Amino acid sequence: MNRLALGAAALAAATALCLGGAGSTAFWQETTSVGATTFQLGELRLEAGAATWRADGAAIPGGFRAVPGTVLTYTQQFALTLTGDDLTARIALDPGAVTTSAGSSFALSGASLAGPVVWDADADAWTATESGELTLSLVFTWPRGVDIDDAAQGAGIEIAASRLLVVQAVS
Repeated sequence: MNRLALGAAALAAATALCLGGAGSTAFWQETTSVGATTFQLGELRLEAGAATWRADGAAIPGGFRAVPGTVLTYTQQFALTLTGDDLTARIALDPGAVTTSAGSSFALSGASLAGPVVWDADADAWTATESGELTLSLVFTWPRGVDIDDAAQGAGIEIAASRLLVVQAVS
């Protein structure tokens, strides 16, 4: 074989080897373990407790009938649980509507929440930063002597359920 033919054969063999190995790649690989851990999740909970209605500060007897000047107070206990690092909650009141079958001026006149909370007027809600017992008080009044309200005599007054909404506050 002459040199030219021998060179061409060598070039063809080298090309075939390069093309044949084009589909495979050589690389290195190493694996190591990283540390595992477990975290405990926090908790935000509000549990309702005992509730009472009082009229003018006294327990409401069976057959009770409100008259102009009556002040009804609803009080309910709640257990607030805030468990978590830097957990803060906002507690908002959604008061139930007061309706009558005849147009009295009986209405919600005040609301308070006692316990480990602070009123935030800008948010129109209470702020809580710790767990504890809460006491919600809603005061409903029917002013005496404002207007003659004869149409309300014998009528019914319905106070719909109020709700406390507790949400995690974003700081």
